[in-house]
Amino acid sequence: MFEKRNVDTHWFQKRLAERGMSQVQLAGFLGVSTAAVSHMFSGKRGMDIREAATIATLLDVPVQDVLRHADAYAGVPRAGREHEEL
Repeated sequence: MFEKRNVDTHWFQKRLAERGMSQVQLAGFLGVSTAAVSHMFSGKRGMDIREAATIATLLDVPVQDVLRHADAYAGVPRAGREHEEL
């Protein structure tokens, strides 16, 4: 069963707004429904690495930022995150 994530929705909304992009447009780029993006940003749906990479490219941010704000590291021991800059 999927565990709801603590996604930083505000961070994603702010980055989208800075790019002049809506969740509807993002859904189109990702090839998913608008509801899927909404669920992703509310923590009800996970984000796969392909989606994270596409979002990072569209928002012009490192993929690590997307993963961190999507709470993708939840449950991963710190030792498993050597690549993450704090």
